[in-house]
Amino acid sequence: MTAIHVVQMGLGPIGLAITPLLMQREGIDIVAAIDIDPDKQQQDLGTLAGMDAIGVKVTDDVSTIAAQNADVAIVTTTSSIETFFQQIKPILAAGISVLSTCEELSYPWKRHALIAKEIDDFAKVHQVAVLGTGINPGFLMDFLPVMTTAISERVDCVTVRRVQDASQRRLAFQQKVGVGFSQAEFKEALTKGVLGHVGLTESLHYIAAYLGIALDKISDDLAPVIAERDYAEDDLQIAAGDCLGVLQVMCGFSEGKKVIELEFKASAFEPQAVDEIIISGEPCLHLMFPQAVNGDRATAAIVCNAVRALVAADDGLRVMGDVLPYYR
Repeated sequence: MTAIHVVQMGLGPIGLAITPLLMQREGIDIVAAIDIDPDKQQQDLGTLAGMDAIGVKVTDDVSTIAAQNADVAIVTTTSSIETFFQQIKPILAAGISVLSTCEELSYPWKRHALIAKEIDDFAKVHQVAVLGTGINPGFLMDFLPVMTTAISERVDCVTVRRVQDASQRRLAFQQKVGVGFSQAEFKEALTKGVLGHVGLTESLHYIAAYLGIALDKISDDLAPVIAERDYAEDDLQIAAGDCLGVLQVMCGFSEGKKVIELEFKASAFEPQAVDEIIISGEPCLHLMFPQAVNGDRATAAIVCNAVRALVAADDGLRVMGDVLPYYR
């Protein structure tokens, strides 16, 4: 088996969770690590990830990647597809494929069609592939529901519910869903557009595209989950009346009928965490993960398991339906 040389770019919680999983994969070698945080410069990547040193020093110089003979760059830096494209241009130009957790990259052909075409064209010129993936978007609320309908004779509506205990997630995630915010702070953050799940729209359009559904209306409702009593556990304390998290429901309609419903709830101390997919049609199908999937750990795993799929993918901008995940 020919070794795949991998570069890691972005060494936050998700990036560093990916490192030990890559190290466990036979035939995958980490050859470089990039992060703009000065405190991480010149540190060993293995040490940062809580392992023994692996001999890879962190740098902020993207230009050094070309000298590493890398095959794939795993980029875990941003949710914005525009920022992402500027970051990866020199990587693609060096002939290195890119695998990323950028949420807007998971299915950009509807909301970000122009920049998606730019990325696709640029990647094809340099004969490399680009793929956005993750647990959500990228799998639980889009790819998996579509795959579930493969045994359907008829699909009337796709319903996906993802309910998470936000107290078990990293701080950045808790802040993104308003854990501990006052109701006034929640309202202000909502006005600024910094609350809620990035990528839910992409999941909706992914499902519609792969099922051949023409959407004529989309609704998006986002509301706080309010604490009815005081909560205190470890360092997380939330007073009654403040926000435990967020409930976001996005629906797609075709010819006046609801055909897709995506419910995303992330709240601290959530007693009923669950992931479920309901396909209404013939037959009716119900797929459930009773304890819910840990988003951080699963995202790290899905990225690692998609490395070989990306190497085998056609040039250009790919989405999950284009590749064959996840052989190791």
